[in-house]
Amino acid sequence: SWLSQGFYFMGVGMNRDVRVNTKSLLYRWGQWASRDGMSRLDYPPMSAEQMDHIKIHEGDFPTEQRVEEALTELGRFDDLALQATKLYYTEDKETGGMLSWDEVADRLKCGKKRIKAAHDFTIGFVASALRDLVSN
Repeated sequence: SWLSQGFYFMGVGMNRDVRVNTKSLLYRWGQWASRDGMSRLDYPPMSAEQMDHIKIHEGDFPTEQRVEEALTELGRFDDLALQATKLYYTEDKETGGMLSWDEVADRLKCGKKRIKAAHDFTIGFVASALRDLVSN
């Protein structure tokens, strides 16, 4: 039903394994997306010379590309969730390591609770979009 689908999207009642598997896909996507020092999601047009340097190969990373498609779709519904996800999973601190949720909230100029709620929405949305990859 529509109502149960909505709850699934928000991550309510989502089993722990699905949540863990979805986060794992997002971490993998983040590593892939930030390779070569750039995020592939919404990247600016590049010259042929730049494309040559980066070596993007269509179809080489089908799982990561499916995650990216789900995130692109997510951005149509919730831009904050998309921006928070991109920052959290693809940005590295200058000192190494990922940004904390507090740092993501600071960069997006909103509260940590709102960022965490946006992340929960992302988890539910991606889990629903990639059900075949995250369900046991």
